[in-house]
Amino acid sequence: MLDQGTATVADDAVRDNVTGLDWQRAPTASPTPFTDAQRYCGELKLGGFDDWRVPSLVELTSIWDPRGSMHAVPSYVLEPAAGTFTWTSTLAPGSSRPELYALSETKYRKWSINLSATQGSGVARCVRTFRSPPAPAATRYDVSTSGVARDTRTGLVWQRQIVRTGDIQTQAVSYCAQLVLAGFSDWRLPTIKELASLHDSTMLPTIDNTALPAPDTAYEFWSSSPCMATDCEGYGWVWNMSGGGPLDGLLLARAAVRCVR
Repeated sequence: MLDQGTATVADDAVRDNVTGLDWQRAPTASPTPFTDAQRYCGELKLGGFDDWRVPSLVELTSIWDPRGSMHAVPSYVLEPAAGTFTWTSTLAPGSSRPELYALSETKYRKWSINLSATQGSGVARCVRTFRSPPAPAATRYDVSTSGVARDTRTGLVWQRQIVRTGDIQTQAVSYCAQLVLAGFSDWRLPTIKELASLHDSTMLPTIDNTALPAPDTAYEFWSSSPCMATDCEGYGWVWNMSGGGPLDGLLLARAAVRCVR
């Protein structure tokens, strides 16, 4: 989530100094098909730059406010797109038609994959990269230490094997806090954005199932992120690996657990 302490705000754009991304402050005024949104971003000239594009799912997740405030994005730095969808460029895996993920600013402010590139409508909030990330390692996950996988992109270390598939959120938090694995005891339940960083839309489930295996029944994973809006009291956020995206789940619902440090 963009933070006032790490963002540089201009009239038309916001620079996220953490992710290395520049964001268009205001989305387009009216929803359009994806092809029009893609053309709009490709032709946009803003802030002296002309390399704008439609963001990926993971990029748009980086500005999403999972706490469930009045808007899906932090309105103190970005103008919201209330009541509609914001396009991403990420195709939903396993779809029989070109469905793309889109951020919804409807009641529960969660991701939706029920819009297609040819039939759906959404607004565009364009992005550009001002600082390229380090070159990725040949292998994303380092599994040389027994029981864990280190993500070379984020530096996060993940529990590899899933042993809890039916916890409520408080049980998930307690389990990770008490876990001792690979010589470490500082494990915790990940945030929803940390779970989002595992997303890989080139496969289904949307995660590297070799480095981070899970039973077929474990496709929803608890996060530690609360949903604090009045319309989601008693809910937390889970990440759905079968389709890829955050869902609001009852705190007493059952989901799988994968700890992180």
